[in-house]
Amino acid sequence: MRTPVVITALLGLAACSAAPTVSPPLPVASGTVLSSNSDASKLGGDVPSGLPYGNAAPITYNGSTIAGVIKSSNISNGSFGGAQKIAADGQTFDVVAFSDDGVSTLGQSSIISATTIGASKNSGLSPNGLMQIAKYDRQTNSVLPTSGGGTFTGLYRGTMGTTDGSAFKGYGAGTMIATKGNLSLTADFVGKTVSGTITGHTGYLANGAGGPNLGDVTLTQTAITANGSYIDSATSSQASGTYEGLIGGPNGTGTAGALKLSSGVISEIGVFTGKRP
Repeated sequence: MRTPVVITALLGLAACSAAPTVSPPLPVASGTVLSSNSDASKLGGDVPSGLPYGNAAPITYNGSTIAGVIKSSNISNGSFGGAQKIAADGQTFDVVAFSDDGVSTLGQSSIISATTIGASKNSGLSPNGLMQIAKYDRQTNSVLPTSGGGTFTGLYRGTMGTTDGSAFKGYGAGTMIATKGNLSLTADFVGKTVSGTITGHTGYLANGAGGPNLGDVTLTQTAITANGSYIDSATSSQASGTYEGLIGGPNGTGTAGALKLSSGVISEIGVFTGKRP
């Protein structure tokens, strides 16, 4: 009489072993838009994938294209494209925009992307201070692995300035600088968590010259939700805030997200993309 019970149990184990190793499909999704103030919603546009260096990028303010924002090679690295409008002295940014070029994930069958745009008080677009906006999205369906893990590596790009237009870190009033770094975000798909760091976190100027060392950023361990999103605190030696993002790409091989840090009136907002094997 016990034999059927044993057989049933074995059949149950066999069925479990055949379970899929990925989640149900994750739909196209957009993350939270991070900004420094309500006027930042007037900034828009992107640096299109494959846009040649020297070409105008359709960055807009209040629906109108900002003249003179071009894709520039000296602020492009790896999978990120960059655009800039440089102030007359060639040392500071009036307007800066960064976007991935749609190649930060493995292949083109599933894309995850991020864009950040900033405008300084010098630009004339933001008379009351700094405007910054960061957005990210999963442009195509994806899946999450339910076993294993891996580390997403990629790039971080952002902008920094003061929300009231005051001087900061030795720069004059109304200045905005660009920021950069390298992303390392480790995922555990069994425990459904991510954590990581942004290293090489520094500022730099429109002419490519180096700016201040801003300290590595710690991305606190947090849960991956059923939708492939994550959000938690982010801290450096000089500022604190939050980071958030989405997992996408073929079999969860890509990620994109945004970072917001502040210290007093100093504000930094940026985006990252990364891929894993």
